[in-house]
Amino acid sequence: MTDVKLTLKINKPLKIGYQGTPGSNAETATKAIVKRLKLQQVELVPLTTSQNVCDHLVEGSIDFGVMARQNSISGMVSETLKAVPSKDLHRVTFQVIPINHCLFKLPDVPMSTLTTIASHEEALCQTKNIRARMFPQLNELTTEDTALSAKQLAEHILPSTTAVLCSKQAGLQHNLELVCEHVADKINNNTLFDLTYYYDDKEKLLKHHTEEYQDFVQAVQEQLEEDMKQRKRIGATDPTDPK
Repeated sequence: MTDVKLTLKINKPLKIGYQGTPGSNAETATKAIVKRLKLQQVELVPLTTSQNVCDHLVEGSIDFGVMARQNSISGMVSETLKAVPSKDLHRVTFQVIPINHCLFKLPDVPMSTLTTIASHEEALCQTKNIRARMFPQLNELTTEDTALSAKQLAEHILPSTTAVLCSKQAGLQHNLELVCEHVADKINNNTLFDLTYYYDDKEKLLKHHTEEYQDFVQAVQEQLEEDMKQRKRIGATDPTDPK
């Protein structure tokens, strides 16, 4: 694939909101998209939930949004399906990233005292069977975000008897103790994240801020070809394919 140099001349940063918080898989996907499209002067806005991303897109407080669409284990992401409007949401590209769910707890808290595993519903769904085998005694608690769970445990918002499933980055950045990693019901766990925008004015924004807009279009077209290769990794489908 041709390496197209994409330079954005931006008077103010492009705001990209993502479904998650710092340290989440969505943040990782967003950074990968920014790097792949060679976007400059970008402000990443953590919005925790898909609903928040959609609301901010409609309000115009962000220019683009990144949300999880499909996972190789759990299928279509129900949170995003419920939040995405039935029309007027446009997809620029998507990014598939490997998911490494890690189990963390507070340091110096014995495993024998743990009662609960907290995480986002998708992480709990993707690890249901292996958790039943490894930690049958632990109840599950659904939270808004995997990385947020780590933050809440570190800040003692969650009880000390709680363990959390999150990315390795999230657990380590909050000084939690790693119990185990690669927790998943299947060996290969990948999630597809979409970069989207609302209405056509954001295309005009790119035209306004891009010195060579055709280079941008060409870059996106080439990335779409690369995307198709990534889709095959998880057999991605989308019954509610936006424009």
